[in-house]
Amino acid sequence: MIHPATITVPRDTWTVTPEETAIYYFAWPDGSMRTETVSWINARFGWSNVQQIVKRDVCCARNSAVCAKTPGFVSVLQLPPHITNVIFMDRDVVPTEASDYFLTLDTDIAGCRYRTQNEFGWAAPWAIHLGLCRIKRKVFETLPAPWFQFRYSRTGADTELCECANFVEAARARGFTSAHAGHAIHEPSNSSWGSH
Repeated sequence: MIHPATITVPRDTWTVTPEETAIYYFAWPDGSMRTETVSWINARFGWSNVQQIVKRDVCCARNSAVCAKTPGFVSVLQLPPHITNVIFMDRDVVPTEASDYFLTLDTDIAGCRYRTQNEFGWAAPWAIHLGLCRIKRKVFETLPAPWFQFRYSRTGADTELCECANFVEAARARGFTSAHAGHAIHEPSNSSWGSH
């Protein structure tokens, strides 16, 4: 395995700065974090802007990471003012030094590739899966909440788009850019959300 604490992609090529990046780690069901993930985060970002979220529903977990409900039950962006980028990390996606390439993409949404159940999931150059990705603050400020939700058929009997594709499609329709680079390891478990 490639050691996650080793950084081979020079920091001066990154499009994010650690101080201005919030990391949301989705740790359902038990709140645990793999040693490799701890090493990767520590070597690149430190811990001042890391938050663990333990919620069963993946869409609710992602939405609750970046929004707060107001008294009128309207979702509003709740990122601290100094945060310009958000990184989402799922418990079953393990970053390595090969993952660092997604940090160099100068797009509004940047994803890191990992194996999914959909063999064509990364076919389009703009495709993103939310298991390991970076999203610029301005995307959240522009798109209406809730940002992450599945799209179902009119009958509700079929899923047309996962929350990943639905989010990227909405962002691209508003003129935002997306791309993917790098690789991570996907180790799904029965106790996780499953893979996208």
